[in-house]
Amino acid sequence: IVLPGGGYTFLSDREADPPATAFFAKGYQVFILRYSICGAASDLRPLADAALTVRQIRANRAEWNVFPDKIAVCGFSAGGHLAASLGTLWDSPELSAKTSFSDIPSRPDALILGYPVVTAGKYAHEGSIRALSGGEPTRRQRDFYSLEHHVSPSTPPAFLWHTQEDADVPVENTLLFAAALRRSGVPFECHIFRKGSHGLSMC
Repeated sequence: IVLPGGGYTFLSDREADPPATAFFAKGYQVFILRYSICGAASDLRPLADAALTVRQIRANRAEWNVFPDKIAVCGFSAGGHLAASLGTLWDSPELSAKTSFSDIPSRPDALILGYPVVTAGKYAHEGSIRALSGGEPTRRQRDFYSLEHHVSPSTPPAFLWHTQEDADVPVENTLLFAAALRRSGVPFECHIFRKGSHGLSMC
């Protein structure tokens, strides 16, 4: 499931079709989720969109030729925040309150995070956090959207990449998430490239 970025205010076309096409060419079944943005990005709507998408794919696994235990979410920038949110908050009471009960789990089986927004703390991408919060974020909202605090042993394995030169989403976002994965014993691979601006998509 490809989740394009855009700071939760738009959806980047270059982070949608190009990666989806690349995965499809390798034999994967691919979906692009155009999740809630702008004024509809608050109240956990993007996260509910992602959770319901995973459930829908699993529910239609036979018709859509999908392995229900091999579903990865691939997110870029704010889409990386959404992917990581699903990987860490899939069983949270807050998300459960926004989606109807289902015996089909919404936890993805793997995370692919490209220059992701991760934290709402010191190294936050403030535009993304404000869009999610519906305005100036409260302390509680900052804590909730700082995903490095929600990593647990049940977080899916992850592949992360970022660039040292990223001036929009600091590389510390990826480093914080990688460190949290390490502490929780979650398998991960992390690549930090020296050169490159934000929004590289398929480079």
